[in-house]
Amino acid sequence: MNLRQRGLGFLLAFLAAPASATLPTHEQVRQLQQLFGFDSAVVQVMETEIGKEPAFADLAPAQRTCLLARIEPIMSVKLVDAFRTLFGDEQTAGQWIAFAETEGGGKLMQFVRKGVESSINGQPAPEPESMLGGLPQAAMMQVVEFIGTPAAKVLEREFPDLDMTDAELDAFKDDAQTHCGIEDTTL
Repeated sequence: MNLRQRGLGFLLAFLAAPASATLPTHEQVRQLQQLFGFDSAVVQVMETEIGKEPAFADLAPAQRTCLLARIEPIMSVKLVDAFRTLFGDEQTAGQWIAFAETEGGGKLMQFVRKGVESSINGQPAPEPESMLGGLPQAAMMQVVEFIGTPAAKVLEREFPDLDMTDAELDAFKDDAQTHCGIEDTTL
């Protein structure tokens, strides 16, 4: 095989290869977080978790408020990264957003959002029949068709971990000590 044939073969292989996927945009992630009920979840979950920790029981309310204000931006970035990882690419994110704008998709996303809110608030999950029971047949078909698409495979994936790295945790501790007056032994 001569150089020209190899070059042509390489070019054809390159053109046949799928384009690299672009991560979901920040706006798409914001919309998805809202659709799934995660737009306010971070703060609620952190308040609940901090409230459970015995070490934080002795903190003054101002210190707890300060601590939450310091960790919220860190966890918000982690949540954006988690959604980007979970949805994988702009196309998948766009398909979810478009689906949510349909009658069936809107109703399903309302159900999902209520489920997330219930979970965060320690309440039982809503029954599917309560939200999807009276769905018109055309709207139900939208749901069924979407569930059969590759984009719906997002529902089968594990939600990415939101744990802080040791370096992030150390930086957070330093920040909390400096700005919130919290001793190292508390954190």
